[in-house]
Amino acid sequence: MRARRSGLIVNVSSVQGFIPAPYAAGISQKMLSQTLRSLERDRLVTRTVLDLRPLSVEYALTPRAESLVPIAIALKAWAEANLHSIEKSNAKFDRSAQS
Repeated sequence: MRARRSGLIVNVSSVQGFIPAPYAAGISQKMLSQTLRSLERDRLVTRTVLDLRPLSVEYALTPRAESLVPIAIALKAWAEANLHSIEKSNAKFDRSAQS
C-alpha cells in the first residue's frame, strides 16, 4: 500500500498483509472483494486495473471518501477517549443485570 496526493492506493493482492491483526482475522478474499466493489459503487474508491503480470488492481480514495477522513479521525479519538468509561459502564450494567 502506498499513499499519493490524490488519496490512498491499495493493492488488493497485498491488502491482507497490510491490515493489522485483529482486524485481518477472518477477512476472506471474497469478502474483501465484495466490500471494495461496494465502496466503488458508492464512489468512495476508484478501481484501476494495471497491465502487469500477475494482474494487479489498485483502489484509490475519491474526494468524497477523503472528506470522511477527518470525521473518522475524530470518531477514533472520541472512542479512545471514552473507551475506559464505556467499559466501566458496561461492567456495571452487566453486574446489575445479573441480579
